[in-house]
Amino acid sequence: MGRKVGAVVWARAVTYFDAVPPVLTASANPNRLVPVNGKKVAVTVSGQVTDIGLGVRTDSGTFKVQDSFKQIEPTGIFGIAPDGTYSFVIQLAADLKQKDKGNNNDEATGNEDQLLRLYTITVRAQDKAGNEGSATVLVGVKQ
Repeated sequence: MGRKVGAVVWARAVTYFDAVPPVLTASANPNRLVPVNGKKVAVTVSGQVTDIGLGVRTDSGTFKVQDSFKQIEPTGIFGIAPDGTYSFVIQLAADLKQKDKGNNNDEATGNEDQLLRLYTITVRAQDKAGNEGSATVLVGVKQ
């Protein structure tokens, strides 16, 4: 005769609480725009997003540029690879001339005595729990 085997299965719901935001790194290449000739330069921003909790949302990458001259300030989104790496290109001006806000014909004023322009690029991403992390990288224009 065969033997009857019985099994009891216990199920238990486990709730995982993730309050730790992801960690981002960021670098810009080039990080200094030369020569100072007024032309746009392609700047590659790259880095990695890591999360010790539920993992990174690969569709959550955003960036914002703050220009010390308040002229070129793009924002946008970027994708994050499954391994957490990302890379995107933005166009920034290698220029030290500020537009005169009171000038209706949008001509540039000659502020060549201004020695430095800084672009502050902030990247943000979320983990699967909705926690947000960020990193900042600077790109300079210097005479």
